[in-house]
Amino acid sequence: MKRISIAIFLCLLVSGCTTGYNHPTASMSQYMKDRYLCLMEASGVSQSSAIASWNQSGGSFSSSTRPSCGMIDTCMIIKGYTSAGSTGGRLRPPSGARVRCR
Repeated sequence: MKRISIAIFLCLLVSGCTTGYNHPTASMSQYMKDRYLCLMEASGVSQSSAIASWNQSGGSFSSSTRPSCGMIDTCMIIKGYTSAGSTGGRLRPPSGARVRCR
C-alpha cells in the first residue's frame, strides 16, 4: 500500500496541478473547504499565518509560500476526490479562486 501511495504521489508531482475533480457525494461547498485545507497543508502554512477568505461563491488564498501541485492533488485524492485533469471535472474552483502552484 505504501508503494502505491508513493507511486501516485510521484505521478502527480510530475503531472502538475489538476484543475478539476470528481467526488461521488461532495457538494461545491465541501469541495471548497477540502481544497482550502489541502492548499494550507501543501503550502506548509498554518491557518494563522495565511490570508484566506471563503464564501458561497468561492474563496481566496494568499501566502508568500507557493503550494506544491503534487501535494495538493495527493491531499485531494486522500479525501476521496478523483483527478479529472485539465479536461474538467464536476468540481472546479471559480475562476477568481485558482491558485498558482509549483
